[in-house]
Amino acid sequence: MGTPAQPEETLKHPINDLETREDSETIWRSYVNRQIREQYTAAYEAMDIWVMLQAPSFDCVYRWRLEQEQKLATKLHQDSTDAPQQNKLMSAEQIERFIQHYQRLTEHSLKMLPASVNYLFELDQNRHIIAASEPQPVKLS
Repeated sequence: MGTPAQPEETLKHPINDLETREDSETIWRSYVNRQIREQYTAAYEAMDIWVMLQAPSFDCVYRWRLEQEQKLATKLHQDSTDAPQQNKLMSAEQIERFIQHYQRLTEHSLKMLPASVNYLFELDQNRHIIAASEPQPVKLS
């Protein structure tokens, strides 16, 4: 929430394999960008306070998502009544593809949002808060 639309010219260049292979015409990323610009502005304006937990990088986001899936696998394995749910778990490769859908917005958010929030909490690789600040927020619309 809060991610601003990107300049149209930045959408032309794919940032990962998914965009290269499955959105070479920029249809999807242009649609998402248009939705942010046209549909999310009102929601952004309704927010009184903006808080950001800032991951160190997109690579770290991938690692965290993989850890989440591994913890779910462990939980389901321990509870034999959830055995059918184990078939719904994602492999590391599936997670890598899945998060590529969010890479563009995540990297844009990591770059743009810190100066636009009321409270910024910077996280390290282990999700510990390593810094907290109150930047002078600018309007998120």
